[in-house]
Amino acid sequence: MAPLTQFGRASIRHLLPLRRALRLSMAVVGGVISLVAVLSLVPGDGAYYRVERILSELPPMGAASQQLRSVPATAASLMMEPFQDRTFQVEGVEFNLDYAVNPLPNVMEQKFASQVLDEERTYWVYLPPGYEESNDTYPTLFLLHGMSQGHRWWTEVARIDRIATAMIESGKIRPMIIVMPNGNRVERDFSTTSLYDDHCDTGLDFVARTLKAIGDRLSGLRIYKISCDGDFEDYIVREMVGEVGSKYRSNGRRYLGGFSIGGRAALQLALGNDAVFDGAFGLSGNYDFLRRKLSDGEMVPSNGMEVFLASGNKDQRGVYGELNTFLFHKDLAGKDIDHLYCTYEGTHSNLAWINALPQALQYLLPLDGGGVPDTG
Repeated sequence: MAPLTQFGRASIRHLLPLRRALRLSMAVVGGVISLVAVLSLVPGDGAYYRVERILSELPPMGAASQQLRSVPATAASLMMEPFQDRTFQVEGVEFNLDYAVNPLPNVMEQKFASQVLDEERTYWVYLPPGYEESNDTYPTLFLLHGMSQGHRWWTEVARIDRIATAMIESGKIRPMIIVMPNGNRVERDFSTTSLYDDHCDTGLDFVARTLKAIGDRLSGLRIYKISCDGDFEDYIVREMVGEVGSKYRSNGRRYLGGFSIGGRAALQLALGNDAVFDGAFGLSGNYDFLRRKLSDGEMVPSNGMEVFLASGNKDQRGVYGELNTFLFHKDLAGKDIDHLYCTYEGTHSNLAWINALPQALQYLLPLDGGGVPDTG
């Protein structure tokens, strides 16, 4: 082997500082990752909230910390779901999640031409018992579905029409109009769900950002993905509200509700448009975008806004579910924003969301006009 020339030895000497800097950088990165991992696993959600508030000052660290902490719970949730009882009863309504049901006769399909989305859009509307026989006006509840679902989920699977009717007839909630818009970018394609947000690129969490990236590159495949196309916020807040107000006897009191991505959207649209909506419920959402806006003072809900937050006690899908709901609850409490936070039995699944619906309805629309629902 030929001996190194003087030029070769000089080149190696010049590379040594670079190698040392590279090793130091890798050590620092490894140390930071290890520190975030250790802090993310601190026992107790209360203690973790304080840790997460510090990490969230550097958004990638806060998001990464939530992802790390949620991994065991997500795995446990996925393993538990196949063993949940799929036959149960809510407010006297029998459920068997192995099959869907037809909506009641007082649920009607409607269509209208959306100027915002530049196409005809479908929604379902539920009219309460006695609507046709009276001239009364009613509050309106807009329900937003989650990813890979559609507006029909609310009646065919969740039986919201049957639950609402049972609760109205038993005197637990006020009669209301319920509107179920379709939040999928392509109406008949459940694989592409909107975030119901005009600027959803700014509010995407890591999981949603990944799904959107996959969907953008593999648009021909029917995989579950996120769409930021279309002004869905304007579609819900302006067009749907106007459409329903012109066709039905609404009294001007409006509420939003949803689960998972729909839960995120319900809280975001309600808190961001408190001149339009009076309250909202969110089940198993991800509220990081809202948390940042609250922290920065960009969003200050009115005192009259009613907020119901809930998730399953074994509910985790990455950053959607119990952990993120708890963190948002702590943020709201820290700013003295009135709300109700609770957990219920279940995972990130239809079973848990359906079980939570009566408490959400009773909190937002109780017959006596206020009060904490009976969680029985």
